[in-house]
Amino acid sequence: MFYFFSKLLAFLIRPSVWVMLLLLLAIWKYQRNGRKYLVAAFSIFMILGNNALLQLTLRWWEPLPVELTKSYSQAVVLGGYLSENTLRKNALPEFGERAERLTHALALYQEGKVKNLIFSGGSGGILHEQIAEATVVKSFVQQLGYPISDFIFEDEAINTHENATKSVAFIDKDEPVVLITSAWHMYRSIACFNKEGIEVIPYPVDYMQSLSPLYPTDYFLPKPAVLWHWEILIKEWVGLLIYKMKGYI
Repeated sequence: MFYFFSKLLAFLIRPSVWVMLLLLLAIWKYQRNGRKYLVAAFSIFMILGNNALLQLTLRWWEPLPVELTKSYSQAVVLGGYLSENTLRKNALPEFGERAERLTHALALYQEGKVKNLIFSGGSGGILHEQIAEATVVKSFVQQLGYPISDFIFEDEAINTHENATKSVAFIDKDEPVVLITSAWHMYRSIACFNKEGIEVIPYPVDYMQSLSPLYPTDYFLPKPAVLWHWEILIKEWVGLLIYKMKGYI
């Protein structure tokens, strides 16, 4: 039930949903207070569509990149990097925007920076059946010729809290474990694993912040695509608050 409501909340806190609802209210209440709703929708779009504000926030929120200077025994790779099409049965792997979680993990293994990988990711399907993400990854890395004996596939976790609670059985707590996830998702992930008594070495990937210089238009011309990045950030901040309230962190 918590998982269902978390998905519903994730939809409701999207800035694009706020703008849409305010525009609908502006049409519905056109004769009375319609202008106020229209101004509110326009203001949200102007503020949260501002790329300069987004980049400033991301530079504050996302941790700096990390270079591993020695080899570690284990690394945990959080899921979320495969598209929903991939998670359907009998589908070939298709990667989503979070693919760097997987590619960087395999690169670290290939370089000898980590000796064993723990892939954590179950099925997040609500309305239709999906195959567990870790199961898809297992088949994929076998096709690439990687030795399965060095990998563990945890296929039950459906959120960050369960990534930690269901991976702990495979982790040696006598030494720190490398934690691989998106940079914007790292703080909540660290907190969840620390809650389980696991010391982690953060290895952030999949940065949303851009290294390109800002253009003059980034300061005053809103971009619809920027709203999507704000949705991810707001969802993460709300997730941190809820996890704190539930005692997950």
